[in-house]
Amino acid sequence: MSQRESTSAPTGAAAIRVQPLRSPADRAAFLALPRLIRRGDPVWVEPLRFDQSRLLSPSHPFYEHGRAAEARFFLARDSSGRPVGRVAAIVNHLHNQHAGVREGFFGFFDAIDDQATANALLDTAAAWLRERGMTALLGPASPSHNYEYGLLIDGFDQPHRFLLAHNPAYYPALLERWGLRKARDLYAFAIKVDDPTLRAEIARDGARIRALSQARSPEIQVRSADLKRFAQEVRVAVDLVNRSLAGNWGYSPMTEGELREMARTLRYLVDPHLLLIAERAGEPIAVALIIPDLNLLLRKLRFRSGLPGVLELVLRFKLTHVPVARAVALGVAQDRASATAGIVLMHQVYERLVERNFQELDASWILEDNHQMLLPLKRFGLEPNRTYRIYQAEL
Repeated sequence: MSQRESTSAPTGAAAIRVQPLRSPADRAAFLALPRLIRRGDPVWVEPLRFDQSRLLSPSHPFYEHGRAAEARFFLARDSSGRPVGRVAAIVNHLHNQHAGVREGFFGFFDAIDDQATANALLDTAAAWLRERGMTALLGPASPSHNYEYGLLIDGFDQPHRFLLAHNPAYYPALLERWGLRKARDLYAFAIKVDDPTLRAEIARDGARIRALSQARSPEIQVRSADLKRFAQEVRVAVDLVNRSLAGNWGYSPMTEGELREMARTLRYLVDPHLLLIAERAGEPIAVALIIPDLNLLLRKLRFRSGLPGVLELVLRFKLTHVPVARAVALGVAQDRASATAGIVLMHQVYERLVERNFQELDASWILEDNHQMLLPLKRFGLEPNRTYRIYQAEL
């Protein structure tokens, strides 16, 4: 059981009603709540409503109609019926099967600054998971580490980057007073691609890396993704992403359907020269997925729902140079581990960002104990500008 503290709050617990979504009106209120709570935050960027709505549907590839995962979504209302909070309780069957655990997740957490509301939401999610035999609660995961993951605990004034979480500064206290404690921290880095000092240092390293690659691994080649073979490239990318992350803490396998859904959404919003695959003698062994920071465009949208929002986003992308990119994934398949492949791939990413006139790369997120990824960044004097936290509690 969680050891949540007894705290006073302006809204009494008895006045809070937490119920599962039962109607289209409940669903609409659930989806609208982040806008109501965060609309005064100058940094937060609202995601496309279509994408958020899809993540609630059991037909989304993440759930596979309950075979891969299942979730229940809850909405909290005060005594007047006003929505004041929301949460999801999630059983990720693929994660539990892979890790050999019975962990449940909470996600899509939003609440007014009121401890009683947060307590009621987390109590409800914990009870639902406990009924299904889960022995631990982790999160936030909305709905897994392949989507919005972790709670922002510092760097609240930094830009909100695409597909990353950004929450009010009072959220950590709400979770910790309930009884959640740190499981892992995740770091985000803002790399100034156009910094002349960094360019000079990487240029020096580049010559050494090319010589090392030719001497030790001449068979390793890096190529761009071929969008004409879209389905095949998706399968290759999914396989490499899963194999590169399989040993990481908190890993949940991404299904081909999930990446296909993500890729279908982003297909007309990516540069194939920034989707890179490293091959050794023709065998794919490493992958880099770099996308523009679409939040810079989402912030300007006039239409945010349905097809008009998607079309406006695509049009803005075609007409606008987005100066910031985000590294969604960069890894080497662990069963084909090659330090050379990883170094060559990272250097290729940097060179292509320079060629395409990007000013900044957001490298996020990276687990605090992933030293293989952190050491090269810190070697160049880079420090994280945001920290996200995954919390845990026994059930």
